[in-house]
Amino acid sequence: MSNVHTIRLNDGTIVPTLAFGTGTALFLKDSTAAVRQAIANAGYTHIDCAEAYGNESSTGQAIQESGIPREQLFITSKCSSKDPRKALEKTLKELRTTYVDLYLIHSPIQTPNIAEAWKVMEDLKAEGKARSIGVSNFRVKDLKVVLEVARVIPSVNQIEMHPYVLTSIQPILELCHQHNIIIESYGPLTPLIRHPGGPVDEPVRKVAARMAKGPEMGTVTEGQVLLKWAQQRTSGIVITTSSKLDRLLEQKAALDLPPLSNEELRSIETEGIKKHYRHFMKHMDDI
Repeated sequence: MSNVHTIRLNDGTIVPTLAFGTGTALFLKDSTAAVRQAIANAGYTHIDCAEAYGNESSTGQAIQESGIPREQLFITSKCSSKDPRKALEKTLKELRTTYVDLYLIHSPIQTPNIAEAWKVMEDLKAEGKARSIGVSNFRVKDLKVVLEVARVIPSVNQIEMHPYVLTSIQPILELCHQHNIIIESYGPLTPLIRHPGGPVDEPVRKVAARMAKGPEMGTVTEGQVLLKWAQQRTSGIVITTSSKLDRLLEQKAALDLPPLSNEELRSIETEGIKKHYRHFMKHMDDI
């Protein structure tokens, strides 16, 4: 994982801070070509998968075809079924690996008994089938259920993260911070791709223009600014995806950008609170 931005989880695991996501555009589709390109051509080392995406078999094929040794990759998957153990066995078979680096409960809504599911997750970690464990789309009330019974504190909470949801997720951000649980942000480009023309467009454009004036910077895109904002705002992991090599390289370069100033962070967040827009997992607004 040389020359890759990384972060350390609360269990000591080192994780690449930029992940290639196999959901959304690749949902229920053959992901072979896209994942192979992300790994072999764009140099992504963190692949974010899920049982629910319905493409772990083709993702496993892509990983194998990439020629990159398994130990140089970081693979995340997420469980959607009632039985995390059975789900992980299927995932490991489809991904053609003996372990995942990070295993998450995909959603509390799909988990009838969160406390019991978490105990199974802890067992899977102890057995080495999941090197680290965590949750996804968990609100404060969901995470508290886990924390009340946990022998192993979740390492990650993967949630939708961009300026238009920042106000609503502030309580879960604070709880995760208290327990050193890393935020893994998905949908960071939502203001640009799914809800353009909103109030954050102008401050994001200004940041991109300011950064582009820096020495040897060249073009800086609004998408890069949003990725950098999400990573800097959470000090965590960000997930992105694209079928285009130039876009993958552009997104990867976002983490090399200089930090946004405090004033720039405030300007984006001040405009972000003027509009609420959540594209995924609507239950997250039920805090």
